[in-house]
Amino acid sequence: MRPLKHKSRQVTESIRAKVRLIELVLDNPKAFKNNTVIKNALKSQGNLADFTYTFEADEASWSTTSISLTTLKSKIFPATDDISFESLNRMRIGAYEMISDVENRSAALDIDTKDGLREKINLLEKELEIQRENNFHLLQALIFSKSTIESAGNLQNEKAREKIIREASQTIANILSLNSYPFNKLERLTEHMQNLLKVVK
Repeated sequence: MRPLKHKSRQVTESIRAKVRLIELVLDNPKAFKNNTVIKNALKSQGNLADFTYTFEADEASWSTTSISLTTLKSKIFPATDDISFESLNRMRIGAYEMISDVENRSAALDIDTKDGLREKINLLEKELEIQRENNFHLLQALIFSKSTIESAGNLQNEKAREKIIREASQTIANILSLNSYPFNKLERLTEHMQNLLKVVK
């Protein structure tokens, strides 16, 4: 049983490393500009699953190892506790596109022509559309939260209140998971807003 447990731990650590690497790209895509190794790993689901890579982050060493796509799909949620494969795939695509956008933007800035200006406009319109989608899902979560608070307030039974709150929390998490990083998790969203408030102050 020990070898199986060891392999299971390796798979979990590998998946967490893949997620952390994607988060790093999403946080700072400029740092990965022209990094063909990582960009290729993000190009497809299969490439990400097969990707082997070691990097430093959070004062620790992370290592991704090659696992099957089937294993990645089945183990991603238990390995992370809250990230579905669908959410991971959206993050992967977003990270790949952000690196491409950074590279395209750099190229566009070097071209002081109508084509360069058109490219800049296209990139800004794309970012605006993503923010619109995020805002839509945030509004959905807010409306659902308001409805849940009102419903829970009308319940006298404590167990019934706990049940509706628990189910609502999962529904809100599912709604937020449709957003792009870092707006796809309530905890991360709260942290992001706190950082913005610090900047405003």
